[in-house]
Amino acid sequence: MILDELGEVPVVLWSGGGRMLRAFDRRVDGKALLLAPADGEHLRDAETGSLWDFRGCAVEGPLAEAKVCMTPVPVLWAYWFDWRAYNSETDIYRR
Repeated sequence: MILDELGEVPVVLWSGGGRMLRAFDRRVDGKALLLAPADGEHLRDAETGSLWDFRGCAVEGPLAEAKVCMTPVPVLWAYWFDWRAYNSETDIYRR
């Protein structure tokens, strides 16, 4: 799991227990959530203690009761050599 910002958008990138990569805008009501792994299948936010599933939706806690879901951010999971062949100016992400 990675918490970062793309431009002005706070995002979480998450593989959700080894499945394909997903990314979400982690703002709820204009505030960025601080997320951490809860187990292999869920994330938990520090602000409300809500549990989030791989769809980006709260499934337990106050935000689940409000039926809150994070907004998906489009992601392309590709092999580096394929991407680099067509996008030679790409920078490499480093934590």
